[in-house]
Amino acid sequence: MGRQGRRAPAICTVLISAFALAACERAPGPDQARGAKERFDRIEKEAKALSDKLDLANEQIAQLRGNLADLEFQMGLVSSRYKSTVLDPGERGFSRLDTSVGSFAIPIQDVAAHADGVRVRLHVGNLTTATVNGGTFQAKWGPRQPSLRDKDFSRKYTEWSKSLRDKRIDFLEDLKSGAWNDVTLTLPGLPPAQFGHLELSMETNRISL
Repeated sequence: MGRQGRRAPAICTVLISAFALAACERAPGPDQARGAKERFDRIEKEAKALSDKLDLANEQIAQLRGNLADLEFQMGLVSSRYKSTVLDPGERGFSRLDTSVGSFAIPIQDVAAHADGVRVRLHVGNLTTATVNGGTFQAKWGPRQPSLRDKDFSRKYTEWSKSLRDKRIDFLEDLKSGAWNDVTLTLPGLPPAQFGHLELSMETNRISL
């Protein structure tokens, strides 16, 4: 056998030994495996803690958004509270009505029959320091609103709401500052016996000092 034939087994033995040594070096020992598991467990624990914090932050954001929506709704109610006023001809006293030029106090003085409807005389108390030279009422009127204690209130309220009439009514009377001023509204289509609800808003852009 030649030299090459004798050297082949020796080379194979060396290669096998090298592969075996490399495999031993790459195979983790018990301590390495334990350390890797501890690192994995720590990373997993930290990831869960971050996920819990993110969930809590999302809940807090949702709660803050809800609180903000409630606050905006309440502010809207406050800002629009006196933009219109509801008057009951059967009750005494006045209601506050706000306009772009200031606030007014309005009671119903009397109600009289007129054609197929009613003529309503209002006292308009001008609480501003300017005389208002006419303006426009947006009026909505009809029978008295059903009571919450009424049986089947929801249906009755829906029918009542649909029965209301509305109309824009211009008035030319001057509303003098710091005084009660008479303004008469003619509201058709409802006799005095059925008249029980009047809702008003007012617009004006003409004042004098």
